[in-house]
This record gives sequence, C-alpha cells and structure tokens, in this order.
Amino acid sequence: MADAQLPYAQIGVACSLNSHTSQSSHEILPSDVIYDPPIADPKWPKFSVGYQKHFKNTYGKRIFDLSFGENVLLIRYKTDGWAYELGLQAGLFGLMDVDSSPTRLINSDYFVGGGLSLVYDRKWQNLFQFSHLSSHLGDEFLISRPDYINKRVNLSYEAFKWFTAYKFNSFRPYVGFGYLIHRDPSTLKPFSFEGGIDYISEKSFLFDTTRYVCGIHTHFWSQNNFRPSFNIRTGLQTEDAVWRGRHMQFLIEYSQGKSRHGQFYAKKEHYVGLRVAFSN
Repeated sequence: MADAQLPYAQIGVACSLNSHTSQSSHEILPSDVIYDPPIADPKWPKFSVGYQKHFKNTYGKRIFDLSFGENVLLIRYKTDGWAYELGLQAGLFGLMDVDSSPTRLINSDYFVGGGLSLVYDRKWQNLFQFSHLSSHLGDEFLISRPDYINKRVNLSYEAFKWFTAYKFNSFRPYVGFGYLIHRDPSTLKPFSFEGGIDYISEKSFLFDTTRYVCGIHTHFWSQNNFRPSFNIRTGLQTEDAVWRGRHMQFLIEYSQGKSRHGQFYAKKEHYVGLRVAFSN
C-alpha cells in the first residue's frame, strides 16, 4: 500500500534502481556526464584559470595556467542498470610567465579525443578514450631562451586509455592505463599509468548549493621511468540548475614531480597555486 502513495514516475525510478529491469531509453545530446571528471588531473579538458608559485625555476617562478576544454556528449543509452555514452573531448592547455614583461607564452598543448563511457548502477564507471595531443613552445619563450631551439621536441602522439572508477558515498577512487599508439619522436616510450581519489561531500551548505571537494591524482609514464607527477586540489564546489550539469570549483592546489606540460615532460616542477574551474 505504501508504494501506491508514490507518484508513478517515482515508482518507475525505484524499480529501475533496485531490480534493473529491462526498460531502456536513449537521449540525444545529454547535458551531464556519466563518467565524472577527476578533480586534480591537470590535463582533463575543462575551463579553468590558475595562478602558480613555482619553487623550481623550470620555466618561470610565477605562472598563469589556463585551459579551455569541454566534453561534448552525443548520445546516451540506458538499459538493465547500465548506461552507455558516446562523446567528444577537446582542450587547449597554456602556460604563461607573468614575471616577464610583456607576459611570455611558455607552452601550449592541444588535445582532442573521443570516448565511450560505460557505467553500471551509477557507481562503477568506465571510460575508453582515443585521443591526440600535440605540444608547441611559445615564440616569446624561444626568444628569451634560445638554447631551447635545439632542445625543442616536436611532441605529438595518439593514445588509447582505459579509466575505471567506483563511487561509494562521497569517495571515488579511480585508475587509468594508457598506451601511445603513434608517437613523435618515435623513441618515446608508450606506457602510462595514473590513479587517484576524489572526495565530494554528500552534505551541502551555503544555501544548499556548495560542497567541499578534494582530489589527489598521480601520473606515471614509462618515458620518465615511471617517476610520478603528484597533484592535489581542494576547495569548494558550487552548483546551480541553470548550469545544466556543470559546476564551479574554487581550489587550492599543490604539485610536485615530473611536468605534465608537453615539451617539459622530462623536467621537474614544484608549485602551489589557486584555481577556478568550470566543467561537467
């Protein structure tokens, strides 16, 4: 009798979540994503701006870090507790030295990829991704550091990656495995491994629109003998229904280890910073 008091739509949702019936549906151009973006991965496509104070002068002491990126979702299909999603990703990642006058472009990385996401019971998340990345040194950086003209690497590669994650309560640990299918220079070693954990508080505050978030991300690449790059970000996340599945994050970040910025992959970096990010 208790179920009879529920609206029909709520009964359908409850049955779907508890028994995974064979009911199926599809959606064209959905607004949200079923594979949650990692909070602390510096190379995940999203819109963000950041300021970094570097302890090592690898390419500057005070760095402006920006990215323009998006996850374009094409189609989603749901059946028997599973959800399948096909989408595209694209991003531009740039570094600028704000100590120089005028501000000097250091490096820019261009990323584009396609992905198939598979999620079961809204908890076990998988993403199969095929992508291309090319890296370019800034003209102003080369003028100021002519020794890099001979060191410059025409870094470009295509990669296949598999990410898998599991959500329980506020936590989401994940791992990823990658292989460079085509690479320039051809001497680059192909294997990569990454992993981390995200935390998003279940309880919200400040008008029920704000949550505490924290993410830890570590990346290993065989080219660097699997020496890690380590990133941690923590702060606040604000949500608004008008943003259609997207949210704003205000973060403090810390990074140490091998650089993730194209041309400088063999260099070490160490910094603290502030960041504002907007993404799915």
